[in-house]
Amino acid sequence: ILGTYEQRTIHFWIQKEDPEKRLSLARRTLYNFLIWMWGHIEVNLLAGSAKSTNKKAIKRSIDYLCNFNQDIVGIFPEGPTMHAREYAENGERPPLHRGAADIALAAEKPIVPIGIYVDVPEYMRPIIFDRKRKNKKIICSHIKKYGKLNYRITVGDPIYVKNRSSNSCELVTGNPEVPLHIKKIYFENRRELETIIINEAMKQCYELADPNNVEGKSTNSLFL
Repeated sequence: ILGTYEQRTIHFWIQKEDPEKRLSLARRTLYNFLIWMWGHIEVNLLAGSAKSTNKKAIKRSIDYLCNFNQDIVGIFPEGPTMHAREYAENGERPPLHRGAADIALAAEKPIVPIGIYVDVPEYMRPIIFDRKRKNKKIICSHIKKYGKLNYRITVGDPIYVKNRSSNSCELVTGNPEVPLHIKKIYFENRRELETIIINEAMKQCYELADPNNVEGKSTNSLFL
């Protein structure tokens, strides 16, 4: 959906491994080839995975942002779907990864928060989290009967890092020339700075994805 919404090319970070073994070896090999062919970026996010793949992912991301005409890198800071799903089942939010902030700082590009909300009926929520063939049929049956699930994608205001020194900088939200908000922050090292930036961006993401924050909530599919 994000790819069709945005006219510019989006290079998504996609997990290379298949820990849930949902694909055969042949299909997984083909899948990884298609990821590469379509210009997406493979990453290893499981414990004990090769770090060399992730270094290449960061290098490719910076290359896309700096050397291609307005290309975008799409990253879900919550990490692998299977981990995010485990936290969601317990009503919690997963810990965030700092990769997006690391790349934004290296490429000197803004982070654009995006909120995604899907209106899943109460009885289907446990089914959504449990990836089994029988549950897929239940979901397809619901969509055939009631039409597509209501969803909303909301694009937030870009976040820029300005006037950066060794231990302070400004987080500018909106247009850098006429900003909506400026926040002065202090940090001890780059790791702490990346954490602050990603937390600030994800705070906006969660607000954008909250259905209670939407004025004039519609019962029909809504695409912003």
